[in-house]
Amino acid sequence: MSGIILLNIFLYFFYNYIRFNNPLETGQSYIIENPHFEIKKILGSFNLKYLFHNSYYFLINPLKLRFSYPYISPDPQGNSIFFTSPLFFLLFGIIANGKSNKNRSFLYICLFTAGFIILSFIFYSSTGWIQFGYRYALGIIPFLILALAWVIGDYSKIIVMTLFILSVIFNTIGAFWMLQINSLLNY
Repeated sequence: MSGIILLNIFLYFFYNYIRFNNPLETGQSYIIENPHFEIKKILGSFNLKYLFHNSYYFLINPLKLRFSYPYISPDPQGNSIFFTSPLFFLLFGIIANGKSNKNRSFLYICLFTAGFIILSFIFYSSTGWIQFGYRYALGIIPFLILALAWVIGDYSKIIVMTLFILSVIFNTIGAFWMLQINSLLNY
């Protein structure tokens, strides 16, 4: 197994060397950035200073409610996964109250893996730019869904269904919002 990993690492560095004459160059320095991201040239791609900005968009930034279509106004830099998919609010009860009486090791593995992945993007220089939700959170969603599946029976069906329906509605509106701005971005 370690031989395969080492071979892939070697191939990755070799590929970068062939393309850029430097095994450590990934091509990021050749990208012409939007002026919004100029700070990346000073701080680099990964920096502790991005922690608060990214944490806000990943965990806190709510959807703005409107009284006209599409009824929500997403932030192009991203919104909290808890507001775009309210079903994930159930995870707070699991963590805070130890609600589930089941064997918790599977739950801890899911949450630990999600936490490890979060560390890979929370210090990154971008929130994913223009998207609905938080683009880099896509890697943790399967683990959060597994954690929910493990304990969802501990909650009343009315709460689960309400949060699920809100999640579907918000993400459907978000998909239409992305289709609207897609033409503006020339994608």
